[in-house]
This record gives sequence, C-alpha cells and structure tokens, in this order.
Amino acid sequence: HNYSHLLPQGPPDASLMQVRRAEEYIEADPECSVNLEELAEISGVSGFSLFRAFKRIRGYSPFEFAARRRSTRKE
Repeated sequence: HNYSHLLPQGPPDASLMQVRRAEEYIEADPECSVNLEELAEISGVSGFSLFRAFKRIRGYSPFEFAARRRSTRKE
C-alpha cells in the first residue's frame, strides 16, 4: 500500500494570479529594489513558492523580471 498521501506535503505552488500580483508590484516602481520576502507577502504565498512559480510560469526569476523592467525603462 502507498501511504505517501498521508505524509506532510510541501507548500502549494503559487498561481499565475500571484505571479502577476508580484509583477504588478515590480512594474509600479521598477527602480525600487525589492526582496523575495516583500514580494511573497504581497502575493500571499511563501517566497520559495513564488520563486518556483516565476521560473515555472515565466521561465525566469522575479529578480530577472525586475532587471528586465529596469533595462527597458532606461532605453
């Protein structure tokens, strides 16, 4: 028998909506430096879940997103 479903599971992955919430926060002021804890609080998920969801959904980290936004503003 497989009882693995009874073992504690890791935190759920963040959703696209939570990733978008973090992106909107970054886009509001791309020059402001943000940290993962701040983005996690705004998104309502753990920092690990948010980071992993960014990589899974967007293909890059929240920090890469912020850097891209800063670079497009300067052009």
